[in-house]
Order: sequence, then structure tokens, then C-alpha cells
Amino acid sequence: MDNETFYRIYLPALKEALAQDSINHGFFVYPPEYFIDKSVEGEIESFIENELAEDKLIQLVDEYFDAKSHYATEVRGVPIQIIKGRIINEMNVVGKYYE
Repeated sequence: MDNETFYRIYLPALKEALAQDSINHGFFVYPPEYFIDKSVEGEIESFIENELAEDKLIQLVDEYFDAKSHYATEVRGVPIQIIKGRIINEMNVVGKYYE
């Protein structure tokens, strides 16, 4: 898998996850991986672990959904809505690059 393939799959899933982030299933908010087709889910997770573990967007998304799952209002002292805005901004930048 390459970055372009990854982001073409991951960004729509991230968009859907953000659209549903107000639904908490008892300390669990569906992350982007939930919205990825199961036939490529393992490949996506492997790519994240092996290629994007230090990626700014991936780290921010992980922190955000962890915080949302635990009903937190902040991530490292930053209001969670600002973190969501940062994710959206970064998602738009990355999305333009891979259009």
C-alpha cells in the first residue's frame, strides 16, 4: 500500500467517523477504522503501524477519538472542539494533496 491508496480509503472513513463522533457507545466512539471496508481493514491498520505511526494527523485522530470515548472535554489542555477543527484542517490539506 502507498500513501495515496491509504488516504483515498482513510479520509472518507475519517470524515464519517467525525460526523458520528457525538454517538458514544458506552466509552466507545467509532474511530475511522470502523468505517473502512473489512476487506482492506488489516492492510490499513498495518500501514498505519508500519508507515504512519509518527504521522501528525494519525496521532491527532487517535488522541481525539480516545478522548471522545472517555467523555473528555480536552486533549492535552486543548478543548476537544479545537482538536476536531485541527483534524478537519489537516484532513483537508492531505485530501487536496491526494486528489
